[in-house]
Amino acid sequence: MDLKIKQMTTVDFLVDSVDDTGFVIGKNGDSAVPVGTVFNLISKIRIDGDTPDLKTIDLGKFAEVALILKEVECFRRSLAGIPHGYSADCGFPAPGWTC
Repeated sequence: MDLKIKQMTTVDFLVDSVDDTGFVIGKNGDSAVPVGTVFNLISKIRIDGDTPDLKTIDLGKFAEVALILKEVECFRRSLAGIPHGYSADCGFPAPGWTC
């Protein structure tokens, strides 16, 4: 019997805004995020200080969700995922999704 175990990883995607068409606009962290990735937690942070001495303050869990990354646009092109360290427009179609 073949048993495949998929390891859960933590992906940080900092949301900047949501545009009029419902795309979530934000910046990816250190890992590439492929289309099909399921985001299951939204947490809030606050950034304090002045550049270059910025500090991230964790404000805790905001909501448990099941958002599937359906599409990614970067530099006006559709991509198979969000490259690490890039900003992108991301489509998360889900029933009742509002911001």
